Amino acid sequence: MRWVGATLLLGVWLLVPWHVAGAQPAKESVAPGAAVEEAKIEGFRSATFGMTEAQVRQAIRKDFPGPGEKISSEVNAGEKTTVLGIAASDLIPGTGKARVSYILGYATKKLIQVNINWTAESKSPASAESLVGAANLLRNYFLAGGYRPDSIVANHQLPNGYVVFRGLDAHAHMVMLVLSGTTGAAEQEKEKAAPVALQLSYILDPEHPDVYQVPKGTF
Repeated sequence: MRWVGATLLLGVWLLVPWHVAGAQPAKESVAPGAAVEEAKIEGFRSATFGMTEAQVRQAIRKDFPGPGEKISSEVNAGEKTTVLGIAASDLIPGTGKARVSYILGYATKKLIQVNINWTAESKSPASAESLVGAANLLRNYFLAGGYRPDSIVANHQLPNGYVVFRGLDAHAHMVMLVLSGTTGAAEQEKEKAAPVALQLSYILDPEHPDVYQVPKGTF
């Protein structure tokens, strides 16, 4: 079994099987005979793969004029990548605030991945139901997006959630949508259950992520 490169999911590095036993490629939801434009995963909005930190910051300010003036920056302790982040509201109506993270590679110092994270919160627009609805909307959007048919997986169950959609473009760039947390817990268990969260990732090279790795022979 092959595995994609690790993808940062709410602070946890999650490995997802490239080909899941028993999982069937999803069929694209397009009208019969309709022409489908080939998918191109180049980044998120104005931020494109290969940009330097200065260029990414400029792209963020262009796409998010308000939040773009409050860009956080941190270094991932394990992977040694630089993560630029902002909070953006209502990227999808009714989903509340999302955290958009722009990840710069360890060696290249250039944009290799963008993660968009929503987390359900009580007493806010970002309810579990709204995130499940957003997951369904995005899945249908991507299913019609012209991704390589042999790469598409939809609604694959994980121990605590689902790979709602995963697909590759012609250059093996990946989009992946993961819904995690408990959506159907009994009332008495809800306080113990992990909050529902949705992560959308655009990934330059899932097979060979530009992250720090201990050199062979060091230990």
